[in-house]
Amino acid sequence: MLDERLDSPENLKEEYVVVYRTVPQYIDINYFKNSVDPVNLIASTTWEVSLDDFNPAYPFYIVDTLPNMFVNKYRPANCSGGVIQNSDFEYTFFTLMGDGEVNIVYEEIE
Repeated sequence: MLDERLDSPENLKEEYVVVYRTVPQYIDINYFKNSVDPVNLIASTTWEVSLDDFNPAYPFYIVDTLPNMFVNKYRPANCSGGVIQNSDFEYTFFTLMGDGEVNIVYEEIE
């Protein structure tokens, strides 16, 4: 017997599907020549990320995650390819958001 307090399929109005989207977060990417120092800053850009892009349960290395288009985006002609600082650090989405930035250094070729 159907409980009167429950709606039967005939009494249901419309169905609604609720979709939650995560809010994008932004990481500053700073480009330096020779060392991470404000006087050596070449340029800055922003990387848009979302929790959906990561599995929060697993750490990752930024070198494996940062899209390649960012690494040599502002490389000067007389410098080697960009090196991501702290590339051996295991990040999680939340530690990456806590840092809020990634630094890339180009070494001058003599």
